[in-house]
Amino acid sequence: MKIVIILSAIREERKSQSLAIFLLNKMNERVSTELIDLQEINLPAFGTKLESHQNIEQIRHILIKSDGIIFISPEYHQTYTSTLKNMVEYYWAEFSKKPIGVVTTSAGKLGGVQASIHLQSLVLALGAYPVPTRLLIPEIQNAFNEKNEPVNSDIEKNTEYFIDEFLDFAAVLYQDKRNKRVIS
Repeated sequence: MKIVIILSAIREERKSQSLAIFLLNKMNERVSTELIDLQEINLPAFGTKLESHQNIEQIRHILIKSDGIIFISPEYHQTYTSTLKNMVEYYWAEFSKKPIGVVTTSAGKLGGVQASIHLQSLVLALGAYPVPTRLLIPEIQNAFNEKNEPVNSDIEKNTEYFIDEFLDFAAVLYQDKRNKRVIS
């Protein structure tokens, strides 16, 4: 099984990157996982004239090969990032019928709960399956040290629980797809 994490925070002072690295490392202990960092991949605004399709096709290729996806977004104005919205506009079939986990962060105490609700609606609109368990990280600016390690055991415990639930959900869909290939 291959999982892709999409980090949608692109601000220079972003804090969600520590969470993405921590989650990537934890996931890679159990399953092949790749990180797409939208700060590092320039995607033009959807609908504008494209000079090159290289980045769009690079992401498309990664998404096609994935068996599950995790969106990571800080909460901005009670929703997810515009960079994530822009990215998903380029794709549909690449998300179809795949499990998608939602991870959100906030500077406040609610961990991006509003953004997580919007993201789960987005997942449904993409024709994908939202994993019921979400990972919400409040006060992200204080949640990780300079080594991208959580500063309290609750973050680690909640992350492990999210990973367990995500992988259980993804494994069922993965096995179902494998069974359909064998039957066909």
